[in-house]
Amino acid sequence: MDWNSIKSFLRDLRQHPVATTFVALALVAVLLVWVFGSSWLAEKARQWAQVPEPPPISALPPDGSTAAPGPLAPGPRPLGDEILEPGAQPESLGTDDEGNGSRSTIEERHTIREARAQDIVAILEGVAKNNQDTRSAQNLFLYRWTPEPGWDCYVIELPKWNGDSWEIKLEAASIPGDVAPPPVVVAWTDTNLSDVRLRDSVQVSGRITQVTDMLLDIDKSTPHKPEVRRRFLFFLDPAEVRPLPAP
Repeated sequence: MDWNSIKSFLRDLRQHPVATTFVALALVAVLLVWVFGSSWLAEKARQWAQVPEPPPISALPPDGSTAAPGPLAPGPRPLGDEILEPGAQPESLGTDDEGNGSRSTIEERHTIREARAQDIVAILEGVAKNNQDTRSAQNLFLYRWTPEPGWDCYVIELPKWNGDSWEIKLEAASIPGDVAPPPVVVAWTDTNLSDVRLRDSVQVSGRITQVTDMLLDIDKSTPHKPEVRRRFLFFLDPAEVRPLPAP
């Protein structure tokens, strides 16, 4: 059919209003069938192929996978600069009435034994002196919760508001008998810290997300075996920071 034939057909069609209305309705019907029929056919094709619908987001496990849960592989797996347990994910601090995902529930499962940050430092330094794998030792504490009431610390930097949480840098309080330099604790918390000042005494508790160390100096007084002094840093996220009354 050439263009002249199409123009002649349209000219004849305008002279017959009833035929024009019929053609318009037919075009609308074809359009509706094309729009709604494609969805219907896709649904039927999915049913025939027996493809299951993807689960809703709320039903997915914390890691976002859709695989059926199974036993975890033994041992940690590295991820960047941290050591994560297989399938380990940050737990939330839920506050619902039933206690689902609440901090107390998590602590009962993953609380460490050591009551002070210096106790952890002593373990890590002992492992390093014996030329053992310190990364494996650090994994004993990563993504575990500190025991209550927490670690006694001093504020060494004023807290900063990051838009959704407070960040504060602390120094663990020392007691007689501590040999290593006091570790530094960096904590992120929802607690309002606007009234906290330098050298204030606080108690901090939370989940240890990273343990690292930095070199302070090397004692060369004994050249055959120089002593390396390191200072450990602990990162707690999320954490609770409770100011202590002044003595």
